[in-house]
Amino acid sequence: MPIPPGDKHSTSTGSGSTPKLGPTVEQLSLSLHASLDLQHVAIAIANDGRRFVDCDRLSVLVCDDSSCRLFAMSGVDAPDRRSNLISLIEQSADAVLRQKLPVWRRAPLGDPWPSQADQREISDALTSLQSETGAPVICVVSVGEPDPKDIQVGSGSVTARTERPIGALVCEWFTPNPTADGASAAIETLRRVAGLALRNAGDYDRVPLRASLLRVRSVADALRRRRTWITVAVLVAIVAALVVIPIELTVTAHGELQPTQRRDVFAPADGIVSDIRMQYGQSVAIDDLLVTLHNSDLDFEDSRIAGESQTARKRLAAVQAARVELQQQAVPSRERANQLSSDEEELKELLISLDQQRGLVVRRQAELQVRSPLAGQVITWDVRQLLASRPVQRGQVLLTVANPDGPWELRLHVTENDIGHVLAARRSGNENLAMKFVLATQPGTEYAARVAGVSLATDVHERLGAGVPVVATFDRDSSLSPRPGAAVIANIRCGQRAAGFVLFHRVFEAVRRWGWF
Repeated sequence: MPIPPGDKHSTSTGSGSTPKLGPTVEQLSLSLHASLDLQHVAIAIANDGRRFVDCDRLSVLVCDDSSCRLFAMSGVDAPDRRSNLISLIEQSADAVLRQKLPVWRRAPLGDPWPSQADQREISDALTSLQSETGAPVICVVSVGEPDPKDIQVGSGSVTARTERPIGALVCEWFTPNPTADGASAAIETLRRVAGLALRNAGDYDRVPLRASLLRVRSVADALRRRRTWITVAVLVAIVAALVVIPIELTVTAHGELQPTQRRDVFAPADGIVSDIRMQYGQSVAIDDLLVTLHNSDLDFEDSRIAGESQTARKRLAAVQAARVELQQQAVPSRERANQLSSDEEELKELLISLDQQRGLVVRRQAELQVRSPLAGQVITWDVRQLLASRPVQRGQVLLTVANPDGPWELRLHVTENDIGHVLAARRSGNENLAMKFVLATQPGTEYAARVAGVSLATDVHERLGAGVPVVATFDRDSSLSPRPGAAVIANIRCGQRAAGFVLFHRVFEAVRRWGWF
């Protein structure tokens, strides 16, 4: 049955047993107010409060808008919230707090409970809890913010304290006959101290942006130190330097070195390579014979036209002879004369057509003699191994001729991520951007060059990926020994920009693309 504080209906913790030595009120207060973390406060109440009250187990529950939730249990590091015991403790606390009973309750096993409807729920909840734990005595104490108010208890009017619940304490004794007077006073003291600690911790836990404010506070504390001020000053100076000091923005491009006067020689028709006149490195003049092709279809066509031409000429001779005989007759046949004249004209037209066809075939056969389009050298390696007796198709590249004694150029490939800086620098008024490049064959020497042109279209390089072709020219240096196709690495100067942008522009661009997509 409900027992108000000071009731004599209680038993000792054990006949002749020595009372346990628990913490004092001052020690208890210091322990509970040592932290503002709600979980830490609940654990401190459970462990130190159990020793203070001298009970066998103490459970601490914290209330929200709808129910109580167990936060800590003495002697247990992490209570299993799925266990039946935790559920029964929470149900008992909910039942006591909803009925607005006095501050604490105790129910010895076997005591009769009132039959009033407002207390039957508490009786059932505590009976189930006692059956689960086997504890003869259980006390459920509400913890809250007090508000004095006259309430009716039984048939008399007493001054008690109704509260807005913050939490609840559930004390359990597994040995009979606890000392009621001492336990009641200790529980009341613990309830008041724990209520203040839980209220402070709960208010602190509900502070908006608490984690951010704690970080701001830690930063403010750190700034009070002299070393931190020096570090901040250095960081500010570095940031200012990155923003104010300009340095050169360069774009790296890869490519190759090639003679400006360079021509690919293509196959003029389908055929088989029958003769190779020039090898790698040989000097050639304009129209020098390089390769001879053989086309069997053209040979057959030439033979056909020659045969038809010979037959037509013989027929023409016969028609002309027949006309002479006809003219020698006394009365020549007019119809026969007209027929012979028509056949003669037809054969003459056929011979003219055959001669034209023969001329076309001769020209096509002459085209099979592949000649050099410019004066220079053959720069295709191992031409004989590449082309000897090989069938080729019209438009296929046979070899390349270049003039190594003339000007040279850089054929560069600028990635899509960097071409924007190059185009912006050219639009600023300097189209011939300066650059430095090194050869893969001479990595220790830098040479100067300048941009001569930028493609309007994007190209896909088989090794470097998508990018824009850029052509650069340079002045021949006596120390430069160029080789066609030599790999080069060039740094294109794109003007002065802030040091921070130059050093971290790839990071800025990556963040910008990430934010956009």
